[in-house]
Amino acid sequence: MVIIFMNFKIIIAIFLVLFFALPGIAILVLHLNYNSAESIPECRAITIYNNYNYRARLIINFRVHNTEGRIFYEGMVYEDNKKIGLLHRQINFRITRMPGTKGMRGSVHYKGYAMKAFPNDNVSHEVARKFLPPFFLSEDGEIYFDLINTNKGLYLVKDNVPMFFCNPR
Repeated sequence: MVIIFMNFKIIIAIFLVLFFALPGIAILVLHLNYNSAESIPECRAITIYNNYNYRARLIINFRVHNTEGRIFYEGMVYEDNKKIGLLHRQINFRITRMPGTKGMRGSVHYKGYAMKAFPNDNVSHEVARKFLPPFFLSEDGEIYFDLINTNKGLYLVKDNVPMFFCNPR
């Protein structure tokens, strides 16, 4: 009877550990994954591009997981302050972290491999290339960013100019 009672205590102890401790561990793992170097579950940035009398205010959402990522961008395009159309596209890309990159600090190379224009996108490629970097315009476009991670968010910097400030959602 004593052996059964001791086994019952062990079973109860295991149950309590599994029931109470594992959810806490799971939450910790999810939190660590969200802040890890390999993953940005979703990030949103708003940016304005100006060039050659064209202006586009774009809302950019992107996700990164390991060596792959996806960017969605959408916004109105203006020429001489007159609305001329809507950009609404998606780019899938691969990520190469440059030597010395630790977590979300350092340099990365994004290279597109698939691009999709949504049905409501009505800005021509010729117009868009006047103000957008090539990465945003073709399946094989590429761009280098320096990443600066702060406690408020992530800066993506190109040629010493901040391109995006990204707030994790």
